[in-house]
Amino acid sequence: MNIIDFIPKGRKNAVTTEELKAITGFDVRTIRQHIANARLKGTVICSSLKSEGGGYFLPESPDEALEYVRTEQNRIESANMALQGTVKYISEQNGGDTY
Repeated sequence: MNIIDFIPKGRKNAVTTEELKAITGFDVRTIRQHIANARLKGTVICSSLKSEGGGYFLPESPDEALEYVRTEQNRIESANMALQGTVKYISEQNGGDTY
C-alpha cells in the first residue's frame, strides 16, 4: 500500500491524519512515517494546519507548493529562535563550547 494513493491533489481536498487512519487502517504514527518516507524519496506532499481545509495534499499548482514551503520555513525559523536561549545556556555552561 502506497500512502500517496490516499492523498488527494489540491489544498481544497486535503485529507486529515484521522481521515487517512480511517481509510488505510494505519495508526497515526505509521501514517506520519509513510509520509516522511515518501517526502525523503522526493514526493511533494504538502500539509496545512489551517482550520478549514487542513491536512495533507499533493500540490495542484506551484503556488500551493510555495505556500507550504513558506509555512515550513517560518516554522523552522521560529524553532531556531526558540532554541537560541538554550544554545546560549549550553555554551555558557561549557565554557564557550556549544555542544
